[in-house]
Amino acid sequence: MDKVINLGIPHVGELIFESMDTAELLKCLLVSETWKVLAENVLIKRWKGKMLEACKKGETKIVKLLLERCDAEESGLNTITKGDYGMNGRNVFMEACYYGHKDVVKLFLEHSKRIDLNARDKSGRTAFIIACLYEDKDVIKLLLDHSERIDLN
Repeated sequence: MDKVINLGIPHVGELIFESMDTAELLKCLLVSETWKVLAENVLIKRWKGKMLEACKKGETKIVKLLLERCDAEESGLNTITKGDYGMNGRNVFMEACYYGHKDVVKLFLEHSKRIDLNARDKSGRTAFIIACLYEDKDVIKLLLDHSERIDLN
């Protein structure tokens, strides 16, 4: 089947895959190389520009896909939150720390050249401070393990 389908052009398979939810599509990635490409194409379209949402939901595989296949603008990597009560101005890395999504935080640490790990929100908090405020021990430990790149002050 891989030889019959030209994966360089949109295919009817993508139309079928579009009716599936994200969890089902992630399972399709494991079936074959053809299904993987078709599912990834649909996932990219669905999640393009929604890195912040993926971080909030802890969608590790989606964050990884966006980091690997999209530039910063396409993925929404530089999206900043807009909210009340000092919760605005956080980047996607800070959001992953806030929600305690250790695997997402780890992905950002692996792709740290593409994101400011020491950015501060409108209240002056860094991702490390946010993790400490919400007492997420796993995320705090992960950040401490990368203290050569993370501002601990």
